[in-house]
Amino acid sequence: LELVKQRGYDQSFIPLFDMLNHDNGRINTVHDGFFAKDGIKVRASKKIRAGEEVYASYDMSGENDYWGTPEILRDFGFVESYPQRWVFQDPDMWFELHEKKRGGGPPTGLEVHWYPSADGHIFEHDKREIDFLTKELKRLVDVERKYLQSNEGDLIPRHEWNTILQFHEAATTAMAYVIEAAVNSAGVNTTSLKTY
Repeated sequence: LELVKQRGYDQSFIPLFDMLNHDNGRINTVHDGFFAKDGIKVRASKKIRAGEEVYASYDMSGENDYWGTPEILRDFGFVESYPQRWVFQDPDMWFELHEKKRGGGPPTGLEVHWYPSADGHIFEHDKREIDFLTKELKRLVDVERKYLQSNEGDLIPRHEWNTILQFHEAATTAMAYVIEAAVNSAGVNTTSLKTY
């Protein structure tokens, strides 16, 4: 019962597909909707070599577009690698962080991709939305100062503490990059924004 409850997509148990690992950067499958009339069909999206791991996306598959990195942590217990999706409801904005790559070389940094929200709203980079992001970054910095730099981790199992630290770093990085991208594209006077 627990396996069905944890891996059942609320109403369906999907053998084999439920065993695919998530990695947005290495997706090599495509699939029909979980509740498609003829059932779910999973296909390779590119050539998969013998012994190569098969991946799907839990949040960028078209089924759960409203999910992002926080929801992946909440529902599956890990912090996803790049690309990461961040979804905010109020103000209504969605963005992804992707690794910049040149050819087959290592990542050279991160870049922000803006997406319309579920209702079609496109982030406008106005002062209200940038202020929200700036307050969120300040909150994350305050959490680090008050809680994460303390010895609180001694009371929490090490693997859980490491996941908390990993998520905090991902969220802080996301806020810093998206604020910079929003300010640069909006031409907002940066003297009115505090840096944390």
